Amino acid sequence: MFGIIGQKLSHSYSAKVFEKQFGALPEFKIIELETIYKLPEYLDNNTELRGFSVTIPYKKSIIPYISELDNISKEIQAINTVHVKRINGKIELFGYNTDVYGFTEAYKQYFIANCKNAIILGTGGASDAVNYALQQLGIETIKVSRCKNENNIITYKQLTDEILFKNKIIVNTTPLGMFPNIDTYPDINYKAISKDHVAIDLTYNPEETIFMKKAKAEKATVFNGFKMLELQAKKAWDIWGLF
Repeated sequence: MFGIIGQKLSHSYSAKVFEKQFGALPEFKIIELETIYKLPEYLDNNTELRGFSVTIPYKKSIIPYISELDNISKEIQAINTVHVKRINGKIELFGYNTDVYGFTEAYKQYFIANCKNAIILGTGGASDAVNYALQQLGIETIKVSRCKNENNIITYKQLTDEILFKNKIIVNTTPLGMFPNIDTYPDINYKAISKDHVAIDLTYNPEETIFMKKAKAEKATVFNGFKMLELQAKKAWDIWGLF
């Protein structure tokens, strides 16, 4: 059995992607945990679980439960894939980050030569993966948060039109606009976006968020997160030994 662990997962297409690839067997479960502290109990009660994906809001808080991290996860301190191994009666969890691979392979071909600066909306585990991926491509990044103001993080109030215009890549890693709250969107000045911008929303449900619609209205090139989901999932399946 495999699955995806998160808090509220009505938006998730992970099970559909998995079943499209493998059919009904092996089973893929939607695992909603009200708190990450429930993870050990779930693992004890579901001995057939061999691997699972991790999503909002546990990509960082799950780290203390992981026995061993891959190099990328260790560096960015965020994981989205776990391989479960039961060794001599003990549960060992091995953590990986396939978001970096998924994001890079899904969108790098759309970052034209003048895309050397990027804005990342949000500061969660997904934003850390995007930040790492962009920096590996030689792209400078600025993170935007509602309240944090440290390192390369600014607040939405500090996000000026000049910053928006200069940074030709804008990535929304927040849950704003995600089903069922489809009427929400990041509070930025979309009029500062141009046809030279690439706007990516990691959300894939709905297919087109208000963030994407507003950016597209200013002639920006827009993408949702479905291609990234497919690519990071295939990487996860490889880790779980399904390929």
